Amino acid sequence: MLKPTIGIEVHCELKTNSKAFSPSANTYGEVPNKVANVIDLGYPGTLPTLNKGLLDLGIKCALVLNCDITGEMFFDRKNYFYPDNPKNYQITQFNTPIGRNGYVSVSYDGIDKNKIALSGDSAGGNLAVATTLNLPKHITVNYLGLFYPCVDMMPDSNQYQWEESKYCIAESQRELITSRLSLGRADGQGNNELMGMIFYCYLPQLTEEYLTKPDVSPVYADLSILPKCTLFTAEFDGLRLQDEYFGKLLNKQGVDSKVIRFNGVSHAFLDYLGVIPQAEASLMIMIEDLKNL
Repeated sequence: MLKPTIGIEVHCELKTNSKAFSPSANTYGEVPNKVANVIDLGYPGTLPTLNKGLLDLGIKCALVLNCDITGEMFFDRKNYFYPDNPKNYQITQFNTPIGRNGYVSVSYDGIDKNKIALSGDSAGGNLAVATTLNLPKHITVNYLGLFYPCVDMMPDSNQYQWEESKYCIAESQRELITSRLSLGRADGQGNNELMGMIFYCYLPQLTEEYLTKPDVSPVYADLSILPKCTLFTAEFDGLRLQDEYFGKLLNKQGVDSKVIRFNGVSHAFLDYLGVIPQAEASLMIMIEDLKNL
């Protein structure tokens, strides 16, 4: 049996007046590139300088989290190409973080054990299902909120029929939308290089035996033990067809479940909370589900 090891990466907005490594104003909503300078653009000969205010806030945050503060810190360049990274390197503090070994004390007093829920999007949805399937008997999850989960890791799955014709795509938008369908295609024509790298990180064996294990691809599991479940899918998501098939499996195996498709959006629409109404609408539905437990 696989043993889940969960790491959480949290991104925070800066409360400083200037950016982390340049004196450009730290502001949002401006015209693109209006508040970028030669350091941000990676001009030759420019060197980033750490914002002291950022370091002060980082230390305060680390102390609140009961961390040990690192006495000597340094940064490295992690070189790679990415379209929105003109410097072609990322500044990382991986080896000497501001704080280490922190912890947060949590009190369980007042928590209703009949209202425990797990939620996740994409790979996180996969993890939420796999975790629920493997819980010890004395722990119960009462609700799953799954946002466009990846529940079948087989790149050419025969569990359901994947056809691009099942997506209603206007010709004027075909190039854009087709690119959004790469993740999750089960016809062998998807972004198999990306999926291959993901598989290699988590499952170096890369055999069908592992890819069809219930802990890896929940679509092959006995789902009858799952609690009430809501699946949120996106109209132009390559994972939509497997999610809709997964929803049918849940109903067939007696799980109280529903599938809700949000039109006009693609994978990861939840990332645009506050920008597109579908993101907020999906969360409001989940909140109502939780209230009704």
